Amino acid sequence: MRRLFRILFSALPVILLFVSPAWTEIVAREGAGYLEKIDGRYVLHLSGDYYEIGYQHGVLLKDQVKQNLMNIVDNQTEMGNTPEYKMYKTLRGAMHARLKPFIPQKYMDELKGLADGAGLNFEDVLCGNLMPEAFHCSGIALFGKATRDGSLYHVRILDYMTKAGLQDLAVIMIVHPKGAHGFMNVSYAGSLGSVTGMNDAQITIGEMGGKGQGFYDGMPMPLLLRDALERAGTLEEAMKIFQETPRTCEYYYVISDAKIPDARGVYATPAQIAFIEPGSMFGFFKVLPAPEKDAGDGKVLLTGLKMEQSKHQILFQGPNGSMGFMGMLPENTVVISGEDRYRFFLERLDTEYGKVDETRLMEMIKRPVSMKSNLHCAIFHPATAEAWVAHAASDGAPACDQTYHHYVLEPPSAN
Repeated sequence: MRRLFRILFSALPVILLFVSPAWTEIVAREGAGYLEKIDGRYVLHLSGDYYEIGYQHGVLLKDQVKQNLMNIVDNQTEMGNTPEYKMYKTLRGAMHARLKPFIPQKYMDELKGLADGAGLNFEDVLCGNLMPEAFHCSGIALFGKATRDGSLYHVRILDYMTKAGLQDLAVIMIVHPKGAHGFMNVSYAGSLGSVTGMNDAQITIGEMGGKGQGFYDGMPMPLLLRDALERAGTLEEAMKIFQETPRTCEYYYVISDAKIPDARGVYATPAQIAFIEPGSMFGFFKVLPAPEKDAGDGKVLLTGLKMEQSKHQILFQGPNGSMGFMGMLPENTVVISGEDRYRFFLERLDTEYGKVDETRLMEMIKRPVSMKSNLHCAIFHPATAEAWVAHAASDGAPACDQTYHHYVLEPPSAN
């Protein structure tokens, strides 16, 4: 057992650093992988080829993997009675048939290793890793003039079903696949994919869910994000992977590269992809009914428009469900979130611009920037390979109000 020191908490406007000893212990080993506990939180270290990584995962977290994946396959809790879950059970056979051709063989090998290590049926493990997501999240990247020392900070807020108990199965994964970039994944037992991660090339990616569903002829989103973490060494390479890979549904992402530093917001559907630059003006508009092509060249007249304007956004509301959003980002800043949460964060940033670091961010992303369903918050500082992560409490209290724990993306262990 060894003792480390780390920052746990801070308060604004006066920054107070509370330093507490972090107790670590090795719980178990399997091949080149091992399971560690830091202050009672699991950190799973995996290394090798993809089957070996999956097998280590299954052996070292066998009980937690079974609990999490079988809850997805046949959930008997309150979640299992929701209309969304019942629809998922009805449609998942057809959905999986469409997704399977787009899953890289390396991940099929890892799923096989996970099934063998945990003693589970392969199809159940596959099913548990292909459940569609319905996240309501936020992604933020800040650097240059926005931060205290100019270095890049990347924030990922995951707002998703705290009542399902996923927070009790949370695990930080430090993964070193053979022939690929190592990465840190803020994840849950039995999950191969990533929705929140940072790699050893200082690339960080987080996902925010959209509303589009039913398009499954592409790589499952968590596997696409993980694939980018494994293969991308630059911001441009990450963007290219998202552009060239067949995609499913509607998702938003924030991708950052701390080496430059720079970042992009991403809007992606199966048919289109667009990138949002830091400090830019961007917008989304929906006009109903859709204008027919005519002599007016597609224009449509909207009357009775209502507009709500603040410093960083303009909201439009028109007839028949027509709506619009325009965002104005500060310099060296990318923020992707819902309208209200976007506004609240940027209002807080106005007073902290140029002073941002991990301790201030812990306060800046508290409610209402994070939602009541806040499952985890992760603050990454890729230049030093550090992350500060908070998980929701067992009773569902949001992650943003819990203690942050400090982690480092370390190279593979020589032991």
